[in-house]
Amino acid sequence: LCNRAVTVRSAMITAIIDNEKSEVSIQGELRLLDKARYDLNVLQTELKNRGIYVTRMDKRTLRKDVKALLRQDNFGRLPEGDKQKLITFFALGRAAYQGMAIVAGQEMAIKGEAYVDPRLGPFARTEDGGHLATSCPTIGDFPLFHDIGPTRQHPGTEPLPYETLHTEIGEDGVWTNHIACLIEGKATWYFKDGPETTKVVHLSRGYLNEAQENLWEERPCKDPNGRPLTKVTLTTDHETAWRILWRGDLPSAHHFFENTRCIEQAAGPKQWTATTVQGYEGKKFDW
Repeated sequence: LCNRAVTVRSAMITAIIDNEKSEVSIQGELRLLDKARYDLNVLQTELKNRGIYVTRMDKRTLRKDVKALLRQDNFGRLPEGDKQKLITFFALGRAAYQGMAIVAGQEMAIKGEAYVDPRLGPFARTEDGGHLATSCPTIGDFPLFHDIGPTRQHPGTEPLPYETLHTEIGEDGVWTNHIACLIEGKATWYFKDGPETTKVVHLSRGYLNEAQENLWEERPCKDPNGRPLTKVTLTTDHETAWRILWRGDLPSAHHFFENTRCIEQAAGPKQWTATTVQGYEGKKFDW
């Protein structure tokens, strides 16, 4: 098991596996130190084994017009035209979607009907993935842009549909391939991966200095019913954004904090339903 989390550049990744927490820093260098690279690879492998894939995006390489949009400090009030520009830039096309799913080791929900010679490898399956524009009656139309202001837009006591532990499956039993692109702010995901193990991953801005590299502590991660879950928290900064990928048949819940912007995609069936996992109806998580 991985006993460390890795901080990538100005963004930090903290992992708790079986209640063991640790942090490792990769400071603002273009190259990764061998130790940090190894720890990051181990952590990614552990997440992939649980059906979760997280990857960093370097915002320094973005086009100038996109950087200008991200510099706007109008959280919760971004004009619709600017939202569409960001969706157009950050939302993945079919080829990129397929490539990320392959790298993540996650099977695409819907296979193309055209014959593909298996000797050509998985990247030759260019028609897989189903619909890229999909809809859920309780969550909305995807790609979906979340623009959360300084105060929560939904301050009520009841959790939002995506904040309850749920699956994402169409009427024919086909799941989604879900990708969230966190471009600004902070968000947390919970995943129920089956085994009675606990894993918490925290990727955030700021980094630990060398003296703190091996700092770790025990911390349990439980759901509202007292069962262990996998928890992933992502935080961006001026250099780092994140993508997180999972399949809709993996029960999940997520929450966006104040001053956050995130673009979600859910490829697969044209229409799908977010079905709350039995026993979690109305349950609120400790975000």
